Amino acid sequence: MALDHRMQELLILKTIAEKLNASHDLNLVLHEVLGKLMELTGLTSSWIFLTEGGEVHELTADYNLPPGLTYNDKQPLCGDSCWCLNRYRNNKMMNAVNTANCKRLEDALHYQWGDTWSMTHHASVPLQSGERSFGLMNVASPNKDHFSEQELALLQAVAYQIGSAIERTRLYTLEQRRAELFSSVGELVNSLGTVLEQLQDTDHTQIMDEVLNRISEHFDWTLVAWLEFADETLIRYCVKDGILKRSELSLSPESAGWSTESEHHSYHIIPSDQIPIPVEVLKKELGVDSGITWIASKTSSCAGHENNAVLLVGTTLREPIIQADGEAIDALMDAVLSLCERAFLEKQRRELARLAERDRIARDLHDSVNQMLFSMSMTAKGIERLLANDQKEAALPYVADMQIMSQTALKEMRALIMQLRPADLHLGLTQALKQYGEQLGLKVRVRKAGSADLPVPSSLEETLYRIGQEALNNVSKHAQAEMTIIELHHMKDQLKLTIQDNGIGMDMMKPDLVLDTTPYSMVKGSVGLSSMRERAEAAGGTVEYSSSIGSGTKITVRIPY
Repeated sequence: MALDHRMQELLILKTIAEKLNASHDLNLVLHEVLGKLMELTGLTSSWIFLTEGGEVHELTADYNLPPGLTYNDKQPLCGDSCWCLNRYRNNKMMNAVNTANCKRLEDALHYQWGDTWSMTHHASVPLQSGERSFGLMNVASPNKDHFSEQELALLQAVAYQIGSAIERTRLYTLEQRRAELFSSVGELVNSLGTVLEQLQDTDHTQIMDEVLNRISEHFDWTLVAWLEFADETLIRYCVKDGILKRSELSLSPESAGWSTESEHHSYHIIPSDQIPIPVEVLKKELGVDSGITWIASKTSSCAGHENNAVLLVGTTLREPIIQADGEAIDALMDAVLSLCERAFLEKQRRELARLAERDRIARDLHDSVNQMLFSMSMTAKGIERLLANDQKEAALPYVADMQIMSQTALKEMRALIMQLRPADLHLGLTQALKQYGEQLGLKVRVRKAGSADLPVPSSLEETLYRIGQEALNNVSKHAQAEMTIIELHHMKDQLKLTIQDNGIGMDMMKPDLVLDTTPYSMVKGSVGLSSMRERAEAAGGTVEYSSSIGSGTKITVRIPY
């Protein structure tokens, strides 16, 4: 007889285990488990309360409740606390126990909410897994006011199985949430890679506006904010329900109650009784619900500034997934800081490029236009002396020379002005270079490659355009070419631009060629060659030359992307 009872218990435990492993939908699984448990044990009714570790409890699952407990959408089970929940919260219920008269059943009779099927007592069993507790399972039957030790032991074993299933589901939900969050982080990081290309400049305000808008699009957080302390001013950017708002507040980090001493950022959940002043101000300004959990990731420096900055998120998500959200916020903070650093370096690069361009143009003015103007000045003085001695015939050739020099100087000036003028890159890189070459008086043809029509990343487009400009200038000055061919290839991991002319070419084995007869100024110290090489190397690329006497010259630029 005892053997049969043991076999029945093992069958119950096996059946319950199978049910619990059938799905990750906790509510559905718990309802089915309670039904199967009642069927196998001969008991009548059961219900489960899950708690959040505080005063709040939730009726998560139930089976075959009497009318007195289903009154008004199960209000008797959703109301105030009771004896069993109080003992559970006070850590005085570690195992399955018999209860005294159930207050909820008593209230159902007292207020005439419905029949209780003669139920007055129930067994209460804590749901646990290791050191974690999740709530209570209650079971009852008509006219049953006591559960035997064997019955309580079986209910306790089932409760352990349910607790393990809840923990497994919690961990599954956590990992699923983490996977979704970091998938969104990856998408956002890729998206942020285009921010600097799309913005007209690297203004910090524009960058943060764009970053916060994109974060709000990729994540389901209620509110996203960036708080940055600059001296005694708190600058705030925040997005709620897709609406961006910026504001400033005269407040130092110390008076704000925000500790920013750490050099390394790491997320932390802000306790509800320790919310800093900036967050309180945000709550009032945006009308944010007090039930939101606040998670922050902070840093003590940001993009070339020594400003304290905080990435703040407000969310209604509950405890099991807060950790994943915090890890995602830290990853986002890394991405935002990286973008700000890139913007800072890009701003410096552009400034250095402007200075380098100004120096190059100054050298070009000195090497070409200035020398020609000096020659014209000396020639004019010679003409003046000839005319003073009434030697008009002798002066005429020098006048013709002055005319040629002035036209050459004018051509050089026009070329320099065109380099300064914003490029018509909206036409596409190759078409812009073709137009520039034609303005220099060259005959230019664009040879279509299979990928020629693909867009060029804007961060590389200007670099290639400036290198192409320099190459076409050299063709115009030195190559004596009838035709120049431009070709652009989008390769697997790089862009390749070639500019080839059919001019006089040069002997690549003679590095000491005279500048005036060298199509691409190959002599050591050449401004043109140095400019092209420096631009390419700054973008991680290379410039190659090939040429021979009478066969023209070919320049090949390779830029990785």
